Amino acid sequence: MSTATTLARAAGYLFDVDGCLVLSDLPGGEGGWPLPGAIEVLERVHATGKPLAVFTNASGRTPEEYAEILRGLGLAVADREVITPPVVAAIHIERTDPDGPVLVFGGRGLEEPLRRSGISTVPIEQAEEARFVLVGADREFTYPKLDAACRAVWAGAELLVTSWSRYFAGATGRSIGVPAAIACGIAHVTRAEPQVMGKPSPLALEASAATLGVDPVDMVVVGDDLEMELAMGHAGGAVTVLVLTGVTDAERLEQGSDGFEPDLVLPDVGHLLDYL
Repeated sequence: MSTATTLARAAGYLFDVDGCLVLSDLPGGEGGWPLPGAIEVLERVHATGKPLAVFTNASGRTPEEYAEILRGLGLAVADREVITPPVVAAIHIERTDPDGPVLVFGGRGLEEPLRRSGISTVPIEQAEEARFVLVGADREFTYPKLDAACRAVWAGAELLVTSWSRYFAGATGRSIGVPAAIACGIAHVTRAEPQVMGKPSPLALEASAATLGVDPVDMVVVGDDLEMELAMGHAGGAVTVLVLTGVTDAERLEQGSDGFEPDLVLPDVGHLLDYL
């Protein structure tokens, strides 16, 4: 079966944000601009009646706030169509220990999805009471916070991180992955294994499929990072579409990623219009 036929039969589309739909030095598209064809592609998918969602590993804002940012750039994205790692974290905590309080590093973008799910949080002074430590892009991370996070993990808390990405595609090059940098320090000190809530984790794939209302094998995953959304989509059996406007360029593509190749490689997301 040709790629064009496979795409035509897809039941839903999942798009990455940074490096795929938008280019910006702030995660989640804030302060950026849409990449060529991004506006038209989302409009075309909506016109087909098939569901779409966007998944950003950014966590500093709520999904609704990121949706508003993207709409401000001309991208037709509804609030319900935005998925962030804290949303996945709330699902994970509800399933494993809904009464366990969480020590949160990252602000309102992390706290609000937990609050909506009825999950409580604790201040750093009560770190040992936490059952989970959730690390996001805390740009004001300090020694007292590091100490509290380690004390919580040593007391038995599970270490969760919104993103394990080393960097993402920014307007001026690579922008560092703050959550991974922080969580690496905590993991090194405590020897804990961080559980990733964002792409490419199976939990993120499950949340994406649930948002779209389709099985992973019936999804098309579009993005710029072989190690993130493309790896996640491949693991779930989805059709994977790589765009070369972000962290993966032609040279990086030649190196491959864990033995798989994307089903389709495009110069930018606008070329997806030829398949819709």
